This record gives sequence, C-alpha cells and structure tokens, in this order.
Amino acid sequence: MKELQSLYNRAYQLAQEAITNKEDMKELAGEFTYDKEYNTDGFEKDNVKEIINAAVAKAKSDDLQGKADKLKKLQEIQEMYS
Repeated sequence: MKELQSLYNRAYQLAQEAITNKEDMKELAGEFTYDKEYNTDGFEKDNVKEIINAAVAKAKSDDLQGKADKLKKLQEIQEMYS
C-alpha cells in the first residue's frame, strides 16, 4: 500500500507543478505585455503570445528530437540483429 501512496503523492506533486507552470506562463506574458497604465515599456499582446508559443514549440521540438535520436539508435540495433 505504501507504494500506491507514493504514486499518488508524486502524481499530485507533478499535477501541482503543471498547474503552477501554466500560471507562470500567463504571468510571464503579463509581465511583457504593453499596458498604458502599468507597463508602457511592454510589447504588443500578439507579439508576446507568438514569442512564448515559439519558445514552447522549441522546447517540444527539442524533446521530440531526443526521442527521435533514441528511436533511430534502436532501429539500427534492430537492423543489425534482424
């Protein structure tokens, strides 16, 4: 039963981190978005959104590239022994 409790606790922790990360991304966008009263040095909302989306896409691309590299190596091993 202890292992299941550990599983639950870890899943809960990761879910909390995911929620926090999502909120942090919204906060980041707000920090860089122009506002005539609070952030006159900020950038246009659409521009900020595009840059954040590009950063997220790059992170996902890097992750996928790592997975593709692992798959390629496994395929080479399969070909060698097939």
